[in-house]
Amino acid sequence: MKSDADACGFEITSYEFWVRSWKGYQLVVKLLLGPSYGGVVKEIIDEIQQDNIGQYNDVGYLLSLTATMRALLYEYSSSIEDFTLDSDTTVYTPAVMPKAQWLIVMRHLWMSLKDKLTYRRQTEYKYARSQYPVCAFSCRAS
Repeated sequence: MKSDADACGFEITSYEFWVRSWKGYQLVVKLLLGPSYGGVVKEIIDEIQQDNIGQYNDVGYLLSLTATMRALLYEYSSSIEDFTLDSDTTVYTPAVMPKAQWLIVMRHLWMSLKDKLTYRRQTEYKYARSQYPVCAFSCRAS
């Protein structure tokens, strides 16, 4: 994993490195949360590789969707507020959710990401980015 990060200068600039970034995420999730959670991420990786999911999408768009998915999982897990998912009517209560429900949430977030892998959605994303560019660390106030 470290050699992959060194090879791309710690930047994910290709589909192949995007797939490899999922493998790193799997390792982190497995170490922090346990094998069941790592197993869900492994399922995602297998699906990506078997079905070439995202292969024809822009890497920036893939990274944005992936970051959103991971941020939502973090937000839900660190909140005391009930939540629902756009693909499910179940009301989830983080404070009392068993592991099985968290695994379902992870799978639903993955399905939501896949649903957004359309040319139309990607074009809308790229257009919005061109209209409202994100200022990186190199930007300075005038």
